[in-house]
Amino acid sequence: GTGAGVLVDEFDVDATAAAMIEYARDPVRARTDGLRGRRQLEERWSMDRSLDRLANVIDAARKRDRTTLAALAQDLK
Repeated sequence: GTGAGVLVDEFDVDATAAAMIEYARDPVRARTDGLRGRRQLEERWSMDRSLDRLANVIDAARKRDRTTLAALAQDLK
């Protein structure tokens, strides 16, 4: 696949088990998705990036800039 994992609902035990079985049957995909997922996590959620985002939120809140706050909220989705 081209993704970085399999997305399942939080409490869907059957879907979680099925995804785990898929990865057990395809260790190359498991490794590829795992490495890709780790890279995405590090790029999107590094400490520096998180602190920069927080500083932007604080600055926009201080200025009462609702447009910027809304855009920052969208970026988190």
